[in-house]
Formats: sequence, structure tokens, C-alpha cells
Amino acid sequence: MSSLSNRVVAITGAASGIGLATAHLLASHGAHLSLADVNTSALDKTEKDIKAKHPDIKILTYTLDVRNESDVAAWIAKTLDAFDRLDGAANLAGVIGASIGVKGVQEQDVDEWNYVLGVNLKGVMLCLKHQLKHMGAGASVVNASSVAGVIGM
Repeated sequence: MSSLSNRVVAITGAASGIGLATAHLLASHGAHLSLADVNTSALDKTEKDIKAKHPDIKILTYTLDVRNESDVAAWIAKTLDAFDRLDGAANLAGVIGASIGVKGVQEQDVDEWNYVLGVNLKGVMLCLKHQLKHMGAGASVVNASSVAGVIGM
């Protein structure tokens, strides 16, 4: 991995799973982080754990629901206020519903379906919408959401 020293990376889903692992990995390579998740207490723990290992890394944490455009816009605005730039993003918030892959389509709960699509699909689009306009040449983005996208119905 090339040096990420002093680069600013925004990460969704940063309090668990792939988002958490990505935050630790990028911090170990010197990136400053804007971390977002719906789980405030887990996000605070993530910040504390990374700062303990990498005290020179600057970290902004922000609690948000990626399905809410005003939340996403406010997070990116706060990121720019804190760091003056955005060099990359890892949009990794993702969920899988309890009945997806377990029940047939005819038994799916529509509210659960909309929640899963909202986080895994709409959330990525909203993040990209508000991130990309602030990224310059050489910026990188990784998008991933959930195994729900490859589970048959």
C-alpha cells in the first residue's frame, strides 16, 4: 500500500466489520480519518482504540444514518471543516435483513426490504454524491455494502 500519510479518508460503517478493519488499516498507514456510523458508542470506542495505537492520527467521528441525505451532507461538510480536504472514501455501511435469504419474496417484509436497500444502495449513492465533488485528482473511493446483494431469493 502506498503511503497514506496525512491523506484524509471518510469511512462509513466505521464502528464494526469491514469499516472498522479499514479504519485501523488506513490509520496504520498514516491516514487521517472521518469516521461515520449509526452506533455512537461503538464509534467512540473505535476512535479511542485507533488513537491508542496511532496518537498522531487526527480523527473526526460523526453519527449518521447513510439513508438520510442531510446527515450525509452535514458529515462531509464537517469533514471539510476539520481537514480542509477529502482525499478518499470507503463507503462500507451495510446491513442484511433477518428474512433476506431465509424467506421467499412472497414472505418478505417490505419495511425491512426498504431498510436494506436504503442502507446498501441509497446510502452509497448519497455518500458519493456529497464526497466526489470535493475530491481532486488522485482521490480513491471504495464502495461495498453487504452480502445481501448476492443472496438469492
